Amino acid sequence: MVMKIYDKASWHIDANEQKKNVVERFNKIMQWCSTHDLLNEEGREIVASGIDDSISLHSQMFTIDGNNFMCWLFESTQNPYIVSPKEMESALSKIIVK
Repeated sequence: MVMKIYDKASWHIDANEQKKNVVERFNKIMQWCSTHDLLNEEGREIVASGIDDSISLHSQMFTIDGNNFMCWLFESTQNPYIVSPKEMESALSKIIVK
């Protein structure tokens, strides 16, 4: 499987966004994915060690459902960082692999 990169904190920081704000946004997404069992072992280890400004959201840290969710989040929304939890729950219920 070829690794797909959804987003990198460094892209935002290099674009002059505040590092603290970038890390907070990435942390929220990773925590939400963790709560919904969308992370594989690598993703869980990253969350356990703490999200920092080196984080890169990529396909090798998510489960199949997690990758389906991340594709929806980054390809089907205007801004993945302002999508409400309710919208994320609704999308997740439609993309879970049965």
